[in-house]
Amino acid sequence: MRRGLRRLDSASTRRAFTIIEVMIAISIFMMVMAAIYSTWLAVLRSTQASLKAAAHAQRSRVAVRTLQDALLSAVNHQANLRDYSFTSDVSSDFANIEFSARLPASFPGVGRFGGSIVRRVRFLVERGDHGKDELVLYQRPLLLAEDEHDSRGHRLVLSPDVSVFKVHFLEAQTGKWEQEWKTTNSLPKLMRLELGLGRKEEGDEPADLSSTILAIPANPVTADLQSPFRPGVP
Repeated sequence: MRRGLRRLDSASTRRAFTIIEVMIAISIFMMVMAAIYSTWLAVLRSTQASLKAAAHAQRSRVAVRTLQDALLSAVNHQANLRDYSFTSDVSSDFANIEFSARLPASFPGVGRFGGSIVRRVRFLVERGDHGKDELVLYQRPLLLAEDEHDSRGHRLVLSPDVSVFKVHFLEAQTGKWEQEWKTTNSLPKLMRLELGLGRKEEGDEPADLSSTILAIPANPVTADLQSPFRPGVP
């Protein structure tokens, strides 16, 4: 009987772990978990960065496309410069342009304004609710009266995080790009648009920067063509 107890005690003693072995096992387990966590965190950060870059690229394409559609359909009637002038404001770090256009059916706001395709549009950058600069589009139909509470028109945010918005006009006489368009009673022939979204982690450079050059095909409608009584026309 005593021999059986001794054998059982010795067998149970051989199957047990020492405190050092337990601590080593826990240390190995913690290192494995730390490696898994660091790998998962790296994958998560790279996924977030790629999603953010894709979102910036998509927003940039939508904003540039909206600018292109508006500028390529710009109109100018010199007999009514109050509603058809082309103006640019260079008093801030961002561009600010306003003009009238015969907008296509795919332009944002078609559901709000219906058949009013000739609208006064304005592109500028404003500080948003989250403290970031936003590229904003204001538009209103020319045939409707201005709202006293919203004289600039319907507001639509095109890009929520803008770091660069510049517009340059090609001066025909000097051949140089200028930021200000002084002849408001006419349309520029060639424009260069620059739109940057977000900022890189190091420095103030935009995370996504797009630049395009546009040639406006429209010509101003002179006042004599709008007058019902033109010389030499019966």
